[in-house]
Amino acid sequence: MNNKRILFVFIIMVVVLLAGYFIYTSFFLKPSPKYAQEYEWTIIDEYYTPKDLVEDFIKQDAIAKNNLPVNIINYGDDKSVLRKFRGKRFAGPTEAQLRMMFNGLEDWKLVDIQYKTEKDQEIQRTVLYVYLNGEWSVGDSGELTK
Repeated sequence: MNNKRILFVFIIMVVVLLAGYFIYTSFFLKPSPKYAQEYEWTIIDEYYTPKDLVEDFIKQDAIAKNNLPVNIINYGDDKSVLRKFRGKRFAGPTEAQLRMMFNGLEDWKLVDIQYKTEKDQEIQRTVLYVYLNGEWSVGDSGELTK
């Protein structure tokens, strides 16, 4: 009788521990960032057809600087990724802050860029592109925090 009671208590403890583990992992462990799961690197070379005006701007800039091929992750105007951006001018900005900083802002895009220089040095940075007065330009550069 005593052995059954010990076995019963042991089984209850295992069930409670397993339930606690599943509750903890479901509610308290945060999944990896959204942008890490949805976005992939794209190679821009002389044969690449840009998907939007920002990618065309990046391609033309890389051609002018003789930096092709360039690898990019185009996050577009994903506000959750924008909050993870840390640059020289911004730290986790909101779209409203961008509009205050860039008077007449029509659009913005966030892009990770990776390329090699002529000296074979690998450069990787996150660039905030802004669309002002009918043209794209660099608004800030930095990195994404995890």
